[in-house]
Amino acid sequence: MRRLKESRPKLPRKEYIQLLVAKGFEKQHVEVVHDEIRNFIQEDDLSIYPDDDLHKIYRIEDFDDIALIDGICEKLNLRTPTQKDLEELNRNTIAFDANYILNLLKILTA
Repeated sequence: MRRLKESRPKLPRKEYIQLLVAKGFEKQHVEVVHDEIRNFIQEDDLSIYPDDDLHKIYRIEDFDDIALIDGICEKLNLRTPTQKDLEELNRNTIAFDANYILNLLKILTA
């Protein structure tokens, strides 16, 4: 993690949010996703990026990703995703990143 911290520029929370809102995601969703990822990885001085693969970079395991998603859904008062929701999203997505989570939230709010 130390090498990662040193190898890239800081990305403030505000800019992170702006990047994803510009892609069409809801601001409140982006804020919660950012904060929950930051809380989950427990690395306060590490800049997180929207395209960071949470499995590869932060070593979030498969069951941990479910807990992360469930926590985000709870904070946003959304139902938890079904296997069908995840399968639909997995057909078009490779990385488990903020974009993945936000697209899942779009499915859950549709």
